[in-house]
Amino acid sequence: MDPKKILLIGERSLSPDGYAYADSFYDILTGFGYDVKSLDPTQTPWWLRGTRSFGLSGMEHKLFELWVNAHVIEVAQRFKPDVCFVLKGHVLHPKTLEVFKKNTRMKLVLLYPDNPFMFSNGNSNARVVNSLALYDV
Repeated sequence: MDPKKILLIGERSLSPDGYAYADSFYDILTGFGYDVKSLDPTQTPWWLRGTRSFGLSGMEHKLFELWVNAHVIEVAQRFKPDVCFVLKGHVLHPKTLEVFKKNTRMKLVLLYPDNPFMFSNGNSNARVVNSLALYDV
């Protein structure tokens, strides 16, 4: 099966002149003609000031993480991608990936350029490590 629709979950740049890791993936995949839906898991909803998730208070951050995971599931159910590329994935709960595995046929691909077992790098956490077996690649 040649994938046609790709869900890309990763931080994007807020500036047209900026760069974030997911920007290059988006540009290349769309350049190859794939239908790519990009979802930035650091963008907060309007009720959390509509900025980035960095710097949210404890309760705000917990609400944000619940919202992101529900939003990712909702977007995937509507978009129905063949493949989901997850860049780092530190915000996604293992339960979210389990929903994907149970209710969709999309392949889950984790792109994690850092050491996922080194929590001090600021990107990894127990959710990343506990989710590793749920990815197809």
